Amino acid sequence: MSEEQSKAGTNPAKGVPGKQPGTGSSVDLSGEFPDMGLESKASFQDNIVAESSPKTSYLVWGAGLVVAVILTVVVAFTLATTDTSETPAPETLSADAREGKNLFEKYGCSSCHLADGRVAGTGPRLSTSKASDDQIRNYVRRGKGAMPSFGNLADAELNNIISYIHEIRTAATKTPAK
Repeated sequence: MSEEQSKAGTNPAKGVPGKQPGTGSSVDLSGEFPDMGLESKASFQDNIVAESSPKTSYLVWGAGLVVAVILTVVVAFTLATTDTSETPAPETLSADAREGKNLFEKYGCSSCHLADGRVAGTGPRLSTSKASDDQIRNYVRRGKGAMPSFGNLADAELNNIISYIHEIRTAATKTPAK
């Protein structure tokens, strides 16, 4: 500990004025904290003890527990209300749709739109999406919610991805989801 810290009575490990590490002694802090309304060292030390009491620890722990329970309920509700069934894959794809599927995989779309867009994941199941072509273009170009933007895609690439989505939608309407 530096000489200045020793004179000031600052505990470098805790950042708590008034305590000398390892000595059990404290420095007189009378009049040091007029803006806090503390009139004596004892008053300051009483406030430190009150702030770190077991009651405070229990309150912080309890608040954390409440947040964890709320998050668990939200996730459980989302999973329970999300249709995670897989729609069938198209038997064949046009050349544009094949290229769209390749781009879908290349840009990592399947990491959120599972099973090549045929199962809901972090992102919605695209095979049953009602989004128009213009809406899809806007979502891809600008992003929406958790979806990042892919403004760097060429128009032809985006059109191929949309062709792929059209074909997985067609296959989904022919056969019900598993």
